[in-house]
Amino acid sequence: MPRDNINAAADRLVAILGWEVCDDPQSLFDWAGRLGEHMLLIPGEDPDDARDAATVGPRLAEVFRHRFDCAVVQTEADGAVRAMTGQRRVPTFVFFRDGRQLGAVGGALGWADRIARVQTILECTPQPEPEPAFA
Repeated sequence: MPRDNINAAADRLVAILGWEVCDDPQSLFDWAGRLGEHMLLIPGEDPDDARDAATVGPRLAEVFRHRFDCAVVQTEADGAVRAMTGQRRVPTFVFFRDGRQLGAVGGALGWADRIARVQTILECTPQPEPEPAFA
């Protein structure tokens, strides 16, 4: 996927650590729909916040022993992906399992609180999608 519009801090995640890029809603849908667990970073457009989040993301992956694959949202896709995932604030980390969104961690949290929140998210069981009311 192209990396032209990724924030410079997030570019390191792609170029050095091999994170994938979600550059539009379809690429997010395809990536998150794979089997397994996934962590998506929505860095936002503020360079300082994005840089901080780009430092935290790899640390989260290490703490959880790389149990999830990782991707970062390209700057131009930020609004569409935030709307698709229901996220208002950035930066934020959104977690998925087998195509279903589990939860998100964002905002100014201490390290221990962030780890506890991610652990809680990863322990949850996604709810089945509701059946249509009218067939």
